Amino acid sequence: MKLRVTDYSHQADALIGRLYIDDQLECFTLEDWATGVEHRVERGTYKILLRTEGHTHEDYKKLFPDIHKGMLHVQVPGRLWILIHCGNSPVDTLGCLLLGTSNNTPGKIDQSRNAYRRVYPKIAAAILRGEEVTITYEPIKGI
Repeated sequence: MKLRVTDYSHQADALIGRLYIDDQLECFTLEDWATGVEHRVERGTYKILLRTEGHTHEDYKKLFPDIHKGMLHVQVPGRLWILIHCGNSPVDTLGCLLLGTSNNTPGKIDQSRNAYRRVYPKIAAAILRGEEVTITYEPIKGI
């Protein structure tokens, strides 16, 4: 399975993007774009694994007991705990990729839990089947 993040717009302290799974648009994304702070993941391709320990994993087991199998953990060399998770604004991330259904408010994404509920099971199932799952952060264009 191949995930791809493309940039959509830079708004306030957020880089808003789109997430594609095997070339199908799935949802909007948000990454931190704070001035002078480099939390964003370097553009490139990384493997995704399931992380089944830690407080975020335990929180998500309670939030999503029907679907949660482990946190989507992006394997970025030199970085720890880069996850794909819920959140609506830059304060909800320090390098992690947030998911949302829309971008109706500048610098924010909306209905993050709904987007997560739709996208997470597809990715987790592929990992659990033993498929290699990767995510490519495409180069930022024109921002």
